[in-house]
Amino acid sequence: MQNENIPIWQLSVEELQKMIETVVYKAMSGKEKVVQIKKEIELLSRKAVAKTFGISLVTLNKWKKLGLLPKPIKQGGKVLFVKSEIEDLILKGRL
Repeated sequence: MQNENIPIWQLSVEELQKMIETVVYKAMSGKEKVVQIKKEIELLSRKAVAKTFGISLVTLNKWKKLGLLPKPIKQGGKVLFVKSEIEDLILKGRL
């Protein structure tokens, strides 16, 4: 469509409608990809992770310092672990 340089008032209703549909389609195509990629991440507290492994918080901190655990997320002063990363660690038998 070569209407990009034509003033909007010189476009026919059909041309304007087609241009709007094209722009909206392009914008929505990008949004769908973002929505598909975005997923909720479940987080576990230090206490929940320690309970999962049957260890104390002191041992959990030692494991963290030794690099045996995935890097935690700090949120609002709390240390949280991504649940899927902890599950992967268990499934792979690394601990």
